[in-house]
Amino acid sequence: MDTDRLKYFCAVVDFGSLSKASEILGISHSGLSKSISVLQTEIELELFRPQGRGLEVTPTGLEFYKKSKEIINLVERLKNPSEKVAPPTRLALSEVLAVTISGTIAMTIKKNLTINQLDVGEIERLVVTNQLDFGIASVPKPDPKLEYLKIGKIRFNSYCAYQLYKGIKKKESIPYAVPLHDLPQNIMGFKVRDGWPSMIKRNETFYVKNFSIALNLLRSGQAAVFLPDFMVSAENKKNSDHGERIVKIKEHSKAQIEREYYLIKLKSVPESSDMKKVTKIVRKICV
Repeated sequence: MDTDRLKYFCAVVDFGSLSKASEILGISHSGLSKSISVLQTEIELELFRPQGRGLEVTPTGLEFYKKSKEIINLVERLKNPSEKVAPPTRLALSEVLAVTISGTIAMTIKKNLTINQLDVGEIERLVVTNQLDFGIASVPKPDPKLEYLKIGKIRFNSYCAYQLYKGIKKKESIPYAVPLHDLPQNIMGFKVRDGWPSMIKRNETFYVKNFSIALNLLRSGQAAVFLPDFMVSAENKKNSDHGERIVKIKEHSKAQIEREYYLIKLKSVPESSDMKKVTKIVRKICV
């Protein structure tokens, strides 16, 4: 098995797309695509499946990714037996944070890093079983082995594109993109994945599996989304055209909530410098 193909595969998973991975690796998009295709044929496993215009890693692909990382690290150690390879920092983020601050975290930590996007409960399980070093989430699922360090509150509101807001007279009929699945059972009692208060009605038009799809519907002016204030500020900084700006739906202000975010780690493990760096990023950008 060609270890270069394993590296290419891991890069596609890490960067989330063939285009981004090919740019970082410095190889052509077609060459990278062919390498991934050859690898799937060689191992007889489906690593990716089509997702819109891009690719989505399969559960089998995620398992293969973990094993590929181990193989790559082993090969590097064999090539450099006298060189000490620092263990990777392994962290997990809730979906909103994974979509928005993964790049900033990578630039700040600047070393071997594994970032996972996981649900509440799954983060705790992997920290307890030492498959993760720590995680950041908003809805804790307490475990006696874990410590939850408060980071701060993130405010969520209803937003849509300016043109969509102005084009609909009855604001209660504004179409929303909402999560396809509810949150797992949790001590905070949150059910709706995006945090929308369940006692308030909204026009649920689009049901999406991933937050990135909801963002695309928001940007294209097709749907409203319930999301953090800090994300909208970042989006609007990119738009010089007022007509393309994202605006708050003031008629739905009663749905506004604040969620407390936590750093989740083992009680037996002291707070590391990487934990402090990630916490600082969340406070600076999100809170």
